Amino acid sequence: MATSEEVTTMTVGDRRFNVTSLLGKGGFSIVMKAKDEQTDKKVALKIMFMDKFGTEREKKVNVEQVHKEIKAMRQLSHPNIIRLYGYDLNSMYNDEGKTRPCIVLVQEMASHGELFEYLMHTGKFEEPLARYVFQKLMAGLGACHSLGLAHRDLKPENVLLSKDFTLKLADFGFAYPFRKQEEVRQMRTELGTRGYMAPEFGRGNYSEKVDFFSSGVILFILLSGFPPFRQTNGDDWWFEKIMSNRWHLFWQAHERKAQFSEEAKALLQGMLAAEASDRFDLDQINSSGWVTHEDQLTPHTWPQTLSDHEIRKVQFKDAMKLRKEAITKQRGTARDDVGDALQAHFQQTSLKLTRLDAFTDNQYRAQFKEAEDEESLREAFSLLAGHVPALGQMLERPSYELDVESCLQYMSKLYDAENLMRLLKIPNSHANMAEKILEAMNSTQLGISLNENTEQFICAEDYDLPEFEGDVGSSANTYRIRVGLGTIAYLLLPYCQEQIGAEFNIDGENAKISLSTAVKQMTEIPNEENPTEFEQFEETFPLEIVIKFYREPVTEENAESFNVMAISGGNNSLNNLQVHQEFVHVVNQIINETNVGVCIVQEQNF
Repeated sequence: MATSEEVTTMTVGDRRFNVTSLLGKGGFSIVMKAKDEQTDKKVALKIMFMDKFGTEREKKVNVEQVHKEIKAMRQLSHPNIIRLYGYDLNSMYNDEGKTRPCIVLVQEMASHGELFEYLMHTGKFEEPLARYVFQKLMAGLGACHSLGLAHRDLKPENVLLSKDFTLKLADFGFAYPFRKQEEVRQMRTELGTRGYMAPEFGRGNYSEKVDFFSSGVILFILLSGFPPFRQTNGDDWWFEKIMSNRWHLFWQAHERKAQFSEEAKALLQGMLAAEASDRFDLDQINSSGWVTHEDQLTPHTWPQTLSDHEIRKVQFKDAMKLRKEAITKQRGTARDDVGDALQAHFQQTSLKLTRLDAFTDNQYRAQFKEAEDEESLREAFSLLAGHVPALGQMLERPSYELDVESCLQYMSKLYDAENLMRLLKIPNSHANMAEKILEAMNSTQLGISLNENTEQFICAEDYDLPEFEGDVGSSANTYRIRVGLGTIAYLLLPYCQEQIGAEFNIDGENAKISLSTAVKQMTEIPNEENPTEFEQFEETFPLEIVIKFYREPVTEENAESFNVMAISGGNNSLNNLQVHQEFVHVVNQIINETNVGVCIVQEQNF
């Protein structure tokens, strides 16, 4: 994978591209940022490695899928759909000296990322903003359907924003031609993303109207910041109200948390209808009162040459810039002085890996740990007294008697003031002296503060890590790191305890860390017998996050290797939309907003 030290050159058909940073990765493919050598145009290269598959059947299925994606995208040319510039079915990728066969799609760059990120980090959209997004979503989807193509996997993650914040539909891997030469064909394959899938997906035959259902879920989230239901069956309280046409209860429950205009509710009821025959088609959606509503333009001295549509585009761009800045600010200010010190250390060292020991060295504790008799113990106290003069004055008093045996045994292991005061016989009136002693004994050069768990984490650096099999770059939520399991555990613990309240477990035998928490949602729902009264309805979903650790294989070209960290959802199902969103949110926080992210080997950016 291209790192900050190199740029990989790749030939795709008759074009050459300078490949730099990683944009995203999935099970068998990666998306890389690249630049056309001839035109300097920035593009996204979707690369599917042919040596990644475990079985021939797996390879066949995925190759057929990418062929379908290429066929679909070649037909599409619309401002609100990601463009396919070219492709190569027999390309080669140079991955750190290893040449790997692959299929490559050269696609339009969407440099401002996924709509999902904006919803996740900045919340619901104001109605005019949501309307603009939805109108563009329908324009792109309408272009697909006019050519007889159903998308079948619409979700905020597959709605991208280009350099000028133009909305783009992406990821046509599940697209299917539901109409060929005016012959309408029923679709049968169950696929997509739980929470966005229409109920008929599980019943056998379905039509392109599944896309309108998914779009309705997206619109609901845009307007509220949360999903309309958990699953599309009668076991779900909210969806059961849709199935039984008791929309008044559905809206009464949701409007305890968010408000919807009557026009928005009418549109959503038409799009989220449980039966496809009752669901709105594209004409009904685009002619609805909510979609056609004319929002007032923001007071401004606009150039007379701009149309109302162009003005709205500028307003949307400005609003999204503010949201982008808010996301950047969140990420930029989340890390603390420890993160800054770690970053400085990695920039200065020539080593690929650094153990936790290097971050946690403290001369005072080291002296007490090495002390074997009274003489060496007093030398350690003398060193500490240079930092805490009051300690030296206390030790020099003729009446003071030092408990040598206890200090030799416990002094290097104490992290709390109460036990320290008891060991050194410090009176309560001098508690501040105990605090200063601990401050000195717990400080490190990198700013990491030592505690009673530090030794456990240092020991965790010695666990045997299995060798990573496969390609780091094309494996989802997998990262090269400059540290070991113990360091990551140490940096994660405060986040688990203080922010998500997760149970934290280190499994040395299997080289993994497990975080166990729960996604809780408290909702007020109307009493079905007396809708004017509300009841508390709580749902709890278990969420397990597993972080596995590996070592990179050592090769002739790579004599010194990094470690590898892979994050997954553990044994729990991420099909539940709420749990999946929380999983993505937690992973984003770990990588982007904690000091763990500093330890990741960064890819190069333009």
